[in-house]
Amino acid sequence: MWADVASIVVKAGIIIILGYIAISDFNTQKIRNRHLVFLLMGSLALCAIRLWAGETMWSVLQEAAVAAGLFLVLFVFWMFGKLGAGDVKLLVIVPLIVGIDGSMTFAVGLLVFTSIIYMLTKFPILVPQRWFKTYLLGLGKTGRIPFGVPISLAAVVALLVPIAISYAPNSVRNEQMTTLDFNALGR
Repeated sequence: MWADVASIVVKAGIIIILGYIAISDFNTQKIRNRHLVFLLMGSLALCAIRLWAGETMWSVLQEAAVAAGLFLVLFVFWMFGKLGAGDVKLLVIVPLIVGIDGSMTFAVGLLVFTSIIYMLTKFPILVPQRWFKTYLLGLGKTGRIPFGVPISLAAVVALLVPIAISYAPNSVRNEQMTTLDFNALGR
């Protein structure tokens, strides 16, 4: 129980930091190292809570290995100028935050949010605010997109989905029903 409460408190702090990173990256197109240090501290606290709650050291080491492998791959993209250094560092911290279980949710969320931002930069007519259209037109011309925004949003979704599932009523969760039960369907 204490591990659940501590996990929710740390996740709330991480969500606040991710929100601040998203806003900062949107406004300045820079992700500050001090924000990433706070995020890294939160992710390490989350890993410690997972160990305290009974997760094996092996799973935490797998998360660290995923982060290291991701860094090696993304470092190449940074060297060719395809990603910013802040984006690479943020993407390396995310596996420690969401864990192995949340990685698929993060990947789908990243794809969805990146697609939305890409569509908005290519078709700013879809946005109702004039100043926002001007900002998006500028992004479309420079080709620079604040990638920290979709990364942060996807990480927040990956953090919130397990919480929402664990507190959902049994009728919504329905984790007991693994095979099709025809009696429950009225047949």
